[in-house]
Amino acid sequence: MKYSIIVGLLVALAAVAGCEDDPNTGSGGSDTGGSAGEGGSAGSGGHGTAGHGGGTAGSGGGTGGSGGSAQACDNPKVVDNVDPAVRCKTGVPTDVVSVVMAPANTVWADKVEDFSSEYGPENYGSKQALQAPNVYPTSGDEPKAWAQSAEDAANEFIEVGFSTPVVAESVWVFETFNPGAISKITVKAADGPHVVYQASPMQGGFGMCAHVLSVSTKTCSPISAVRIDVASDKVSTFNEIDAVGLIPAP
Repeated sequence: MKYSIIVGLLVALAAVAGCEDDPNTGSGGSDTGGSAGEGGSAGSGGHGTAGHGGGTAGSGGGTGGSGGSAQACDNPKVVDNVDPAVRCKTGVPTDVVSVVMAPANTVWADKVEDFSSEYGPENYGSKQALQAPNVYPTSGDEPKAWAQSAEDAANEFIEVGFSTPVVAESVWVFETFNPGAISKITVKAADGPHVVYQASPMQGGFGMCAHVLSVSTKTCSPISAVRIDVASDKVSTFNEIDAVGLIPAP
């Protein structure tokens, strides 16, 4: 009996000593805690002591996950070509070579929030920029698109809204007459306004045929409105917009 008690004590002491020497355990606990710590290190971008406090580091990994989903709301893909030699048909410069189809789940603006001017309350009115395109892919001076009240005016804009705010990855704007005059796009989201596009329009614009401008929203906050600033003084005559849509985030 004496010998078995002594042997048992020696085994227990050896086990304790082994745990203290094992770098994968210690105050952090089990291997599971260590894995959580590694996940936390990746999510938070950096604390090296993964073994100590696996639980806390694991929740850091959750934060990293949120950051990852924010990237899902950032789609900078360009869907149309600005070069009229590529986009417009040779010999028929008012026709597009390849029609850009909006995704089936596109959410179209359904109300007007504000505008600088409109050529008329019905034809060429601001409300003509609502809902799905009904001019594109046609180009030209069309009454079913929004046009400014005067040619070549400075500081023109239109702001359209969405009755149900949308978490979106990109904004699509269908320009159907003298495209290329858009100087700024601002999305108005629950976390505030975000300027998502800013440019100095080229004199003469993007050629005669229609164009689809696509820009990333850069936010996962629900978007309730989009404002489009147009530098009509840079691109000759009227610069007409047929539709504005949000592409929902995946």
